[in-house]
Amino acid sequence: MKSMDFPLYLGLALALLVAMQLALAILGMLRQQWREEALFRLKRLKLTEGGRASLASRTTLSRKSLDAKDSRPPSAWDGWRTFRVAKLIRETVDSTSIYFEPEDGRALPRFLPGQYVTLSLRMPGEVKPVIRCYSLSHAPGESYYRCTVKEVPPPADRPELPFGKASRLINRRLAEGELIDLKAPHGNFTLDLSRETPVVLIGAGIGVTPLFSMLQTVATSGSTRPMLAFLQFRSGENHPLNAELAALARQHKNIQLVTAYSAPASGDVLGRDYDLRGRLSLEVIKKSLRGVDYDYYLCGPGPFMETMVAGLEPWGVSADRIHFEAFGPASVRRGPLAPRAEVLSVTAA
Repeated sequence: MKSMDFPLYLGLALALLVAMQLALAILGMLRQQWREEALFRLKRLKLTEGGRASLASRTTLSRKSLDAKDSRPPSAWDGWRTFRVAKLIRETVDSTSIYFEPEDGRALPRFLPGQYVTLSLRMPGEVKPVIRCYSLSHAPGESYYRCTVKEVPPPADRPELPFGKASRLINRRLAEGELIDLKAPHGNFTLDLSRETPVVLIGAGIGVTPLFSMLQTVATSGSTRPMLAFLQFRSGENHPLNAELAALARQHKNIQLVTAYSAPASGDVLGRDYDLRGRLSLEVIKKSLRGVDYDYYLCGPGPFMETMVAGLEPWGVSADRIHFEAFGPASVRRGPLAPRAEVLSVTAA
């Protein structure tokens, strides 16, 4: 070997050594990711089997007695509290109901129909939890909390973007028996139970969840307060809480449902599964009402909400009788004297 070639060979050797070290580092990272994924799947399997066994040995979820003998309901807790996923129910092709039971076994505070809970979700391969808020989709007074969560797809105009990672985790990977930290129920979008004024509920998609809580609360209380719900879904395949909604309307004369499907599936039958084909409009709603002497509660995606809210006030509905919650990063414009809307960020989940 010539002496002048030595620096060249030395450089090549060093470059080869660096390349080997880089390759080993990358291989180590990949092995760690594969190992974490395998452990996550194994944990999910064990938790699913353990959760189901635990459920089988426990009493079925039941409604607490609400009679006069009940003691005062417990107060809300501060900070986070650990809950177990007691049951998962697939509602539609893109939504799941989660039943949460407190891990400490203590009683749950009553909430107001329409409120939500905050979840701290541990994502596989991530250190920092993801925080999301989801409406409670049942009446207060149970020994559990229930949320119904839709898997959030990318925007129609940006199909290359990923699905919402929290909602995707809930709908595709969450297992019975897993532990999740929750904050106490909160929110100002609530039904005023002290009034007897007839109520109009207007919702679209997963926006039905807090409205269902309001309907079920009135139904189980024995009140005869008139409740008219106008609900819009894409089709029967995207209609969460369908059977429960139908049962409420069937069993309580003061509850009426008008359901619209914007794109009915081949198996959806007009007059049986839904009442209107197409999207809900204020004109359709107006034809079903007698005057404007109602309290209005609206919930759904931003564009739907803005159309509905903007049309109510010109119709003669006073601002203090319009209550609404927009899902996701939405803003709803309305008169300057009207109260501010509550925005529940779930569509970025």
